[in-house]
Amino acid sequence: MFIFVGCAGGGTSSMFCQKIVKEINGTDSNLIAAFDHFETIMKKQRGYGEAYDLVFAYGGMDALKGYNAFEFGKLFDVVLVAPQVRYLLPEKQQLLRNYPTIVREIAPQVFGYMDGAKAYQLLLDD
Repeated sequence: MFIFVGCAGGGTSSMFCQKIVKEINGTDSNLIAAFDHFETIMKKQRGYGEAYDLVFAYGGMDALKGYNAFEFGKLFDVVLVAPQVRYLLPEKQQLLRNYPTIVREIAPQVFGYMDGAKAYQLLLDD
């Protein structure tokens, strides 16, 4: 499963992905998770997909545009929008409306506290 976590520029989404991956790898022996910048993951998606069960990509929410919605929709199962850019949620949902990709906001308290355990539990619902 590929998950994109987007914020304003990629810094806080990187930290958030790190917390989630640490939680998953530390508590669930059935899953192996990794994270990296979305451009790296898009270039090496096959390698990541073969090596990991959950792959978290981080970056700025502006990375998802009309011209690359096809690539995003094909690769990412879930797109999580950070609270500071939640105003972009309707636009991103519209861009991915023709794909089975789930696009939703990260709860502000989960993102603000960088709560990897809670974020993992919320992902299980998806």
